[in-house]
Amino acid sequence: MDISLKSVKIAKFASEETTCFQATVYLDGKRALTASNDGRGGSNRYDGDTTALDAYANTLPPVAFGMGMSGEFTPDADWVVGIALTRWQVENDLKRKIYALMEKQVYEWNVKPTIENIGKVCKSNNIDMADVINIMPIDDAVRLLSSECFA
Repeated sequence: MDISLKSVKIAKFASEETTCFQATVYLDGKRALTASNDGRGGSNRYDGDTTALDAYANTLPPVAFGMGMSGEFTPDADWVVGIALTRWQVENDLKRKIYALMEKQVYEWNVKPTIENIGKVCKSNNIDMADVINIMPIDDAVRLLSSECFA
């Protein structure tokens, strides 16, 4: 199942324990529902039928807690939407900044990632073009940048 978000609005100033957001959730390209969270640590709220989203989450394998914690949990609709939101954020950031992986650390430059700007950043910082996250396959870029967020 392809899950994507559109009409995403994030209120960073209001995000405390969780991301404060509102988004339209699309399942396999069709508008399914609206998801939101007030950013205070609670579950997402949904305006619409979550049956298909819940059914998809139930097909996923258990997920390790990570961040040094042992154990695992069963994915649910909130987790699926959270992953889609993280992907949306990373994809959006990749359109606005240049990111590179150097010595197992992610660096960013606050310049539009045009070919010309990427070339300038690589040359002035002695970076191999293969280490520029913006030009990696999107799944690799999302994995690198989202893991950086939660490190």
